[in-house]
Amino acid sequence: AACGGGGGGSDSGTSSSGGSSGGGKPPPPTGPLYVVGSAPLPSGATRVASLAAVPWATLPAGSEVLGAPGTWSGVTSITSVGTAAAPIVVTAADTANPPVLSNSVDFQGAAYVQVSHVTVQSPAFAGFVIRLGSNHISVTDATISHAPLGISITDAAGTGHRLLRNLISDSTTHGISVDVNADPAERTLIEHNTIVRSGQHGMEIRASHYEIEHNLVSASGQASGGTSGIHLYSGSSAEDSGDDNLVRWNMSYANKDTVAVDGNGTEVDQWCDGNTVAYNVAWGNDGAGIIVFDGSDNVVEGNTAYGNGLDPSRTHVALGQLIVSGTSAATVTGNHVWNNLAASTLAGVPAIYIDSRAVSGGNTVGPNLYANAAGGTLLRWTDSATRQTATLIDATTASVGNVTGVPAFADIANPLAGGLRLTAQPARPGTAPAAGDVDFLGTAVQAGWPSLGAYWTTP
Repeated sequence: AACGGGGGGSDSGTSSSGGSSGGGKPPPPTGPLYVVGSAPLPSGATRVASLAAVPWATLPAGSEVLGAPGTWSGVTSITSVGTAAAPIVVTAADTANPPVLSNSVDFQGAAYVQVSHVTVQSPAFAGFVIRLGSNHISVTDATISHAPLGISITDAAGTGHRLLRNLISDSTTHGISVDVNADPAERTLIEHNTIVRSGQHGMEIRASHYEIEHNLVSASGQASGGTSGIHLYSGSSAEDSGDDNLVRWNMSYANKDTVAVDGNGTEVDQWCDGNTVAYNVAWGNDGAGIIVFDGSDNVVEGNTAYGNGLDPSRTHVALGQLIVSGTSAATVTGNHVWNNLAASTLAGVPAIYIDSRAVSGGNTVGPNLYANAAGGTLLRWTDSATRQTATLIDATTASVGNVTGVPAFADIANPLAGGLRLTAQPARPGTAPAAGDVDFLGTAVQAGWPSLGAYWTTP
């Protein structure tokens, strides 16, 4: 896909979080108030018997719809149009007892609608579908389980969406799927979500200009091979998708592939260009922690990849904590892989693997921290050569400041609790990050702090 711009190291540190991304408490309603079901009726509110009875097509901007506890059937089709100053709010009357929907919420031609604190269980279609020109839709603090697909942005949807703090589990296919580009001036945000046990990809991002940040993705690939935790994808070199996405501050672990060659924490797949993958933590995946395959001009910076490449069924043809590979030198070029911490726990799994096509393609590698606790390969360079010392890695990669040696992790048994941060400085500090960058914990750039991996190290 044609490069969408961005993706450089200088852009990788723009701090973002769910609380600052339009997902906080909505403004008080300025329009009519509807109560669905038997919840208490505030003064001036109108009670309706079901979600289908809400006059979605004619709701004025600023309206609020409160759903009572209970189970509601049928597809909820929302066509309402709010404004930035007066969004339409749909939420639980009692957030401790959210309404349970047994079918999809379908946005068609909607705008500035905020849905929060609802549960969708076992719908016939996706839990939430955003399509047909719908723009500035927020889905926050929702629980979606056992759906064919968790949340879908598709079919000529607009931009400016917010998918924040949702729990998505046991989807038949993907947890989140998008196949419509966002506006680079107003990216769609996918942040602070927990996505577990997806049948295929945790996230399938066949689109450009998305911010994918602070998510926890695990155990993807329950139903098929060839899938990963976070997957950026484009269908062909002519397809305008898979470019200029920001994938930062995520945890992706225990993703599976026992029949094919994936199961990666994060994959930047074919024809995906100009993306930034930074300050993520990946561990215990069947495939790589992070892989770029046939993508160009991507930045892979400041990530921690530990104990990946498990390959329990021995189906993978290439393994590594971090991999850059391709089918030809022309399709894997201009990538920059630096300040990463790649620590293997298996002798047969290199810390970093740059295949022959990527070596010929003119990619920039280093400095990085290389470790293999089992005494195996540190850098696999081309399809056959290996490098085992910092001096040789410096010379081979034409970079300065590479580090080898076993890192002093805080608590490798507890990565979710920050166990993959370092408690002692590495021998070399790495390259100073760009001004404005923050690490996985939100720490700003500090003079003199080593910056190898997702967590910067206190001197």
